[in-house]
Amino acid sequence: MLTLKELDLLLTKPLREAVREHISSDPAKIALDKNIPYAQLVATQVKYLQKARKKLPSYYKAQCIISAKAYEQCSSEAAASHRHYKGEFCIDMGSGLGVDSLYLSKRFDRIMSIEQDPLLTEIARANFDLLGRRNISVVKMNIEEALEQYPELSADLVFLDPDRRGSDGRKKITLEDCSPDITKLLPRIKKIAPKVVIKLSPMFDIDEAFRIFGSHVIIDVVSVDGECKEVLVEIDDRIEHPTIKASGVGHYEVEYPYDKNQPSDKADTAPHMPTSRYLIVPDVALAKARLAKRYFSDMNAYIETDNSYAFSDILPKEKVGKVFEIESIEKYSPKNLRQKLAGMKIKKINVMKHEFPYSTEKITKELGVAEGGTKYIAFTTIADKKWAIFLK
Repeated sequence: MLTLKELDLLLTKPLREAVREHISSDPAKIALDKNIPYAQLVATQVKYLQKARKKLPSYYKAQCIISAKAYEQCSSEAAASHRHYKGEFCIDMGSGLGVDSLYLSKRFDRIMSIEQDPLLTEIARANFDLLGRRNISVVKMNIEEALEQYPELSADLVFLDPDRRGSDGRKKITLEDCSPDITKLLPRIKKIAPKVVIKLSPMFDIDEAFRIFGSHVIIDVVSVDGECKEVLVEIDDRIEHPTIKASGVGHYEVEYPYDKNQPSDKADTAPHMPTSRYLIVPDVALAKARLAKRYFSDMNAYIETDNSYAFSDILPKEKVGKVFEIESIEKYSPKNLRQKLAGMKIKKINVMKHEFPYSTEKITKELGVAEGGTKYIAFTTIADKKWAIFLK
């Protein structure tokens, strides 16, 4: 684990130059090079910068300081870029490495970045300097201390990222288990700013969020490159109706009024089977927000549940999932499918599944093929019947 003394060393000119010179080298070889000062320290820093190249491109370019703990727990820059809030003054409570503070600083005049970990505090200060951000002040204290020491503090937004890991390093999912317990502190935090945004685990239950935070809430489920990254809870008494959003960063944003009674178990219309032109795998954020069925039903596509494939004769306007053109749709009959594949001289298939009762191993065994190749076949259950969808 990086220490404050090692941080000071990494900020010296010789080690900055050593990291810059070996940024593309193998960290294992760097660690054994006796000509490099503090070779092990340089090697570790190069290792995490290389890992951060895609997740934290600005930090990589500026050759910021990155510790193992900070890297694992921080937001990606892509996710942090999905912060549409703006104003004069924002307080980022529980800022960690400071990625959220960095992107909020582009939309607010001033940022107070609060972090209780002494090492992360110093790393954030050093990195903001390297990144050229002059409107962020970093304060070392925990959230409870901040509320006590700054009782008259006033801001446009308080952004909260509670620690979702226990002392044993395990991830916490329920809000009450996070540190601090935001449910207890929220009344005091709301006195500071009219808008409070809480970043939660992608595993957090949507209905539970509305139950805890009430109706003046917008909940945004955020994905990056098809992976659900976080659930943002925006709390503001000026919000008139509870709203649920799904956002695929860089691709789409979909929102609907929240309705906990919204049916999502069965479709209300007859399926477009077996004539649909496109099969669509809904983006994970759309499914997590339980908006897939509402979205695709609005575009007259067929979808049984929020976790099902969608079938449509037209393409969605936004990139709300992976789209495949359908070659043919067949009932799942192992005998007939085996004959069809043999006739097509296909010996390997890539299996896609949604709500299908058989394992990939059982499917390939029944169809007499192996996994792999270039042919994709999706298997699903529609209207209580099993189907195989051959994809172009």
